[in-house]
Formats: sequence, C-alpha cells, structure tokens
Amino acid sequence: MPTLSQMRDRLRLWLEDDGTVGLWTDAELDEALRWSLERYSRWEPAERVLTATVDAGVTEIALPEDTLDVARVVAPGGQVIPRRAAAPARVVAGEELAWEQFAGALRFTQPLVAGSYTVYYAATRTFPATGDEPFPVPPAAEALILTGALVWALEFRAREEWKRGPLPPRYESRLEAARRDYQALQRDLRRRLRTRTVEVSG
Repeated sequence: MPTLSQMRDRLRLWLEDDGTVGLWTDAELDEALRWSLERYSRWEPAERVLTATVDAGVTEIALPEDTLDVARVVAPGGQVIPRRAAAPARVVAGEELAWEQFAGALRFTQPLVAGSYTVYYAATRTFPATGDEPFPVPPAAEALILTGALVWALEFRAREEWKRGPLPPRYESRLEAARRDYQALQRDLRRRLRTRTVEVSG
C-alpha cells in the first residue's frame, strides 16, 4: 500500500508536472486526492466495528462521525438486534427491540440491558494525516483514485486559467480525456460491486 507522498508523486507524474516550480502545490494535490478518496468511499466504504458499553435503560448509542451506514448490531448475549422495519412517529407500546440510525446515533425502540454492544458499520475512508502514512485503498483502486484526482487537478487549473482567457484546445482535450477515463473506471467499479453483491446474495 503506497503512502500519501507516493500517491502525490504519482499524481504529479501523471500531470507531467516535473518543473522546478510545480504548477500544483502539494496542498492542491492533496486536496485532489482527498476529493477522489471521498467519492470512492461512497462506493466502497471502510468496514469498521464499534464496541459500545452502556448502562441499563439507555435507548441511544452515539455513532462515530465518519459513519455512513450500519450493517448489524449485536447484543451482549450474541443475538442480532434487527433494524426497525417501519418508523412510526413514536415508539409503539410493546414493540420489539430494534434500532434505527438517525442524527448520528443508533436509536432503540426499547431500553437496553447493561453490557457491551457490537456495531458493524461502513465509514468514510480516513485521509492520511502525514505524507508517510499509507493511503487507505486496495491496490486495485489506486488507478481510480489517481484518475479522479487528475480530473480534479486539471479542473482546478482550468478555473485558474479561465480567469486569464480561453483555454488552449490541447488543454481542453486533455481534460476531456481524463474525464472519460475516470468515468470508465467508475463504471468498472460499479460493475464489480454489483457482481460481488449477486455472488454474496446468491
């Protein structure tokens, strides 16, 4: 798994930005990579586990800020608590224990018993804090991340150049080619995700 610095260097190479003073700063390339990673997280989020120890009577468990969706909640005894099938305006008397995700928390239909609850959830992938930290995507996704970042970087430079006048035709062609490549890689990812879902459910 490459580091953030290595991904940044590869992006600069793809941009052919090899001058003494680069057209893009490291901060701009990091923002391009961050944008691309955020988009990738929507399709293939990180899978994480939260253990929450609660007191008896609690009806809510706070979720981490990076939570996208909750897959499963397991009670202290090992039984799986189901997701709430319907969401009436208020808790129905006698309703079985279930949960729903709302406003950054899991809300339960009944008070919980004391103990540790395990929450399996999908989360956004964390952008590296320093250049020597690993970039959080599998090797197969690196080209998609770099192509998305390439599009962001070219569009960013285009906006700067548009302030000075029309873009040269060669630049327009390069930007359009990058967009087509990115869209093709996105389609390939969605196709693989759909195929994988069918195989798991089948």
